Amino acid sequence: MQTLTTTDAFFVAYQERAGITMHLGAEIELAGALDRAMLDGAIAAALERWPALAGTLAKKIGGLAWRGQHDVLTTTDDPDRVVAWRNTLIDPFREPPFGVLWVPRPERHLLAFRHHAVADGMLFLAIVGEVLGALQSRPAAVPLDGAVVHPLAFGKLWKETKLGASWKHARTLAREAKQDRTARVALRAETPGAIASCDRRLEDRRAIEARAKAAEVRPPWIVAAAWLRAVYAWNARRGGENALMSVEVPVSLRRGPHAMTGTGNHLTVLTLFGDARMPLGELARSLWDDYVAAVRRRDHLSVPMLGAPVRLLPWSLFRRVAVTTTSTGFATTHFTWVEHERDFRAQVRERSNGALVVRDQRFYTPVCLRMGVALGVMAWPDELQLAITYRLTGLSDGDAGELADLLLAELA
Repeated sequence: MQTLTTTDAFFVAYQERAGITMHLGAEIELAGALDRAMLDGAIAAALERWPALAGTLAKKIGGLAWRGQHDVLTTTDDPDRVVAWRNTLIDPFREPPFGVLWVPRPERHLLAFRHHAVADGMLFLAIVGEVLGALQSRPAAVPLDGAVVHPLAFGKLWKETKLGASWKHARTLAREAKQDRTARVALRAETPGAIASCDRRLEDRRAIEARAKAAEVRPPWIVAAAWLRAVYAWNARRGGENALMSVEVPVSLRRGPHAMTGTGNHLTVLTLFGDARMPLGELARSLWDDYVAAVRRRDHLSVPMLGAPVRLLPWSLFRRVAVTTTSTGFATTHFTWVEHERDFRAQVRERSNGALVVRDQRFYTPVCLRMGVALGVMAWPDELQLAITYRLTGLSDGDAGELADLLLAELA
């Protein structure tokens, strides 16, 4: 059995307490001939590499753990079921945390992937790419899940952090959560409900790279700054005056040749602050400088280190103490940038000799209840795919489109 870290267990607890979906999803349109045997073989190869994907959660002394192997593939001839699939909570105590929904069609298939608490975004997209790439050719043997030490294991965190500095940073976060200084996104309501995704594409990412170079930052920070300015403009149209924004950004801990070996969330989160009235380049530089300084101080490891022993609590008690105002995210919004060295769209075409082609792809991310909206960026070699995931109780489809237009205007 593979024991969950406190971070992974938190996502399970937060979904239970808040009653909202906390899974990540990808919906792929695939052209070409595809049958059940091909899909079963590709999924089996992924499960061999990452067995926890097909497990269910068991409560044990010392926390939660994945155990067993279950079927993760569901087939339907109803394309409308994808929406329900996207919005149905995964109960990891009763079903696998990873699932694939297949809508077979004569020449154009839809494959919907989702997962909850068993991977981070970087690993999830790697898994999706491995399944798609293995449809025509089974990949070579790879190291099994658990071959490396989890970066959020308590012993590793203890070596890489200082208790005093970690405690100081945790107290700072607690004060910020209590003071609630930063703006909230203007929403219709902060209540549970279905999610949807508004997708936009920047077909030439070179312009963003040029702006990033001029601001002396990496491209993600230009987009993050544009997102905060877009949220401020959105709020201002609705009477909001607070320009102080805060954004949660993940810090990936996946490094080296075995980066994609272990399941679980190999990431931590930093909360950054910025005045959205600043020019785009200056705001991007401010966010980048704060991010670099925080990582150097190991701020991103403080909360995981202090919270690591909490996973030893009985589950009923863990659910109560782990889900707090600070842990559930007090920031204005959330921003994620995911980039892989290999484009799985090209990989699918190459491995199948053109017999299978990815025609389109959509992504959505978890959305914290308080935030109501989040931006995820998939950085492809030739373009940037901007996915605004939002809760329909907070924003309408038209609202999301307006917010997306504001973001594109900042990036134009």
